[in-house]
Amino acid sequence: MFIDDHPSPSSAPSAAPDLSPVLAACRALLTPLAELAIARGLHHSDLDELLRAAFVEAALAAHPDVTPHRAVSRVSTATGLHRREVNRLLQREPVLEAKRTPATQVFTRWLSDPAWRDQTSLPRQGPGPSFETLAQSVTKDVHPRSLLEELCRLGLARLDEANDHVELLRERFTPAGDEPRMLGFVASNVGDHLRAAVSNVLSAQPQHLEQAVFADETLG
Repeated sequence: MFIDDHPSPSSAPSAAPDLSPVLAACRALLTPLAELAIARGLHHSDLDELLRAAFVEAALAAHPDVTPHRAVSRVSTATGLHRREVNRLLQREPVLEAKRTPATQVFTRWLSDPAWRDQTSLPRQGPGPSFETLAQSVTKDVHPRSLLEELCRLGLARLDEANDHVELLRERFTPAGDEPRMLGFVASNVGDHLRAAVSNVLSAQPQHLEQAVFADETLG
């Protein structure tokens, strides 16, 4: 009996596609998004829910003919999300309200709690009314110094090192000026450009004209 130890090319398993270029592209896109989130006090959990919902939406769009009773299984296979998680996401709209972080909870309590709201300056430490006791009234899982540094980074408070007091700088934590309009521009402009670019990558032939101009110079 003759046994061929070398299977023909047609019977050999095909090599798995190299996904590293896709991951590199996703990382390049997510890095500035993460910078925006960190700068405005969003945590990973705020975007994680949106990302999961976006994966489910994309999987459904990729399988438009799937029957309702097969949708959960098909989406779970395409996204890697657990069937129970897919079922949860299919039954509700993604939440667009960010969860309050420990630092913003401290800021909110300082503004709203009668025990604190009339004091715009607090000693950093001490057993009486102080930033330390305020922070510990919200959470003991995060050190008061870390919460103070995050509030300072967000421009909500400042530390007066001369007298070791923490001063409240703002009365609310909302975008000021044209920031909502600018964020709307980011969402529409960058979103449309990215959608066109992805469509060109996935199509056999590029279907959309892409143009981009980037300048980082001071105009005279």
